[in-house]
Amino acid sequence: MFVDLRSHDLGVTIDADIAIVGAGAAGISLAQTFLGTRTRVCLIESGDVAHSREVQELAAGENAGQPYFTLDTCRFRRFGGSLNGWPAALRHAGTVIAPMTPIDFSVRPWVPESGWPIQVETLEPYYAHAQSMFRTGPWNYAPEAYEGDRHFQPFDPDLLVTTIWQSISDFNWGEHWGASFRCAPNITVLTNATVLDILTDGTAQVAQGVRVATLVGDAATVRARLVVLAAGGIENARLLLLSNDRMKAGLGNHHDVVGRYFMEHPHTFTASLAFYGDRHWLSAYKDFQVNGSGLRAGIATSEAAQRKLSILNHSAIVVDRFLAAGYRESGGYLAAKELIMQLVTRRLNRSSFAHLATMFRDLPTVMRGVKEHRAGRTGALYTRSEQSPNPDSRVTLSNQRDRFGLPRAKLSWRLSSLDKVTVRKSVQLIAQEFERLRLGRVTPDRWLVEDDHTWPEFVRGGYHHLGTTRMGSNPRTSVVNSDCRVHGLANLYVAGSSVFPTGSHVNPTLTITALALRLAQHLKAELNRPMRMMTGSELRAGGVRRNVWAAPAANNLPTAVHGGGA
Repeated sequence: MFVDLRSHDLGVTIDADIAIVGAGAAGISLAQTFLGTRTRVCLIESGDVAHSREVQELAAGENAGQPYFTLDTCRFRRFGGSLNGWPAALRHAGTVIAPMTPIDFSVRPWVPESGWPIQVETLEPYYAHAQSMFRTGPWNYAPEAYEGDRHFQPFDPDLLVTTIWQSISDFNWGEHWGASFRCAPNITVLTNATVLDILTDGTAQVAQGVRVATLVGDAATVRARLVVLAAGGIENARLLLLSNDRMKAGLGNHHDVVGRYFMEHPHTFTASLAFYGDRHWLSAYKDFQVNGSGLRAGIATSEAAQRKLSILNHSAIVVDRFLAAGYRESGGYLAAKELIMQLVTRRLNRSSFAHLATMFRDLPTVMRGVKEHRAGRTGALYTRSEQSPNPDSRVTLSNQRDRFGLPRAKLSWRLSSLDKVTVRKSVQLIAQEFERLRLGRVTPDRWLVEDDHTWPEFVRGGYHHLGTTRMGSNPRTSVVNSDCRVHGLANLYVAGSSVFPTGSHVNPTLTITALALRLAQHLKAELNRPMRMMTGSELRAGGVRRNVWAAPAANNLPTAVHGGGA
């Protein structure tokens, strides 16, 4: 059932077995596994079913590193989160899903802090289940399963491979699962309830619930045996840092790891392409359908090449009919390209006028480029690459305050030399294979070959916020363990892409869902065990000692709601 916190009296207390903070992909995936059970779930959402500008403003924050989207336009406070579909101003080609590959989970000596405490085999059954939740194609991402009348290129498998994404553009996550939750007596979706902090016992070893409030300031408490943060890669870290009543540095932050290792997937144009003759081969690398399922094919760097060249995972798509080849040294062309990127990423600024003026000064060259563009003889490579874990790329608390008086998030997105070297070497592989197969001449963009540190103004991410509460076995370099439990707390968990130790090159949605389904199995087992406290040494080591503190029984339905609590 849906409950609007604004309809309750001040000081209401809600009791549940599990409190889940955030009703996006992770939170909903987790909650739906308890449909029809006797487990009382409270799914807490800052927004409502419909978009609210006032609530969305709570997502605003500060950018202090690599230029990035404004923080209130790349994450959404409403039931269903980003999977409801992006607002028109930000809607691009739609949401796609794909699983991560085995190398993404492995320790890679050339990638600092790489390696998951679980392997891809651990997630495979959950991946298959997650796939079925999206109402898309079958659990099959082998390119040969989708060739049909189209033909993928015979790339050297030691260099490049064709990679497949499946589209979920037409599936509204919020509408679908909202209908299921409305008639579920054991699941309370608490809307218009912004979590202010996480409540713990006097030792900060046991989470007791969360404190929530409406925009008008009416406060309430949700008490639960198990608490799960599923509010996204930026907000999960912010909530842990804000919860500093008993732990000055924030919960789970004994070693200053919370908020660190923020990762994205750098998205940018990287090279121009001049086609050699017939371009019919390119139809296999555009959006297409097989048996009603939407698909997209791209070009990825093979695992063998990643190991040989000591680079990260990388993929690219070919964009044809693009103002590109032949005019690379033209100031007018370069200005036109910069302006196009600013328009695509909605980042117009003062420099846009300068670019426009430069275009007009070099208009004949720009017009010749437009002619080439219309003739379909040119194209470009558009990159989506993995970012290496970087402790200096992080989320902290800003000096800016939200309407509750709480510090906003401050994002310092930092890209490294390995990130750029990965893109350069991968583009070189594509150029080598395109030449061998006589597909076209690839010319890397100037920014890509100049040095190992400079990135273009128009590089952006994919709205993928990864790594700020990373998973690992060592509390000194991670925030949660392999079960997604926060080190040092008996019953506080994190769901979502913030637990990713590394991010691959693929969209994180399918892996987010698979991890949430795996976490659900663990929580079901935990509910059948007594809760536990920890000794000081166990707290420092992130260990667990059972049978010391027993949570109150919580078997009565529906969720208890009563007033007077704090």
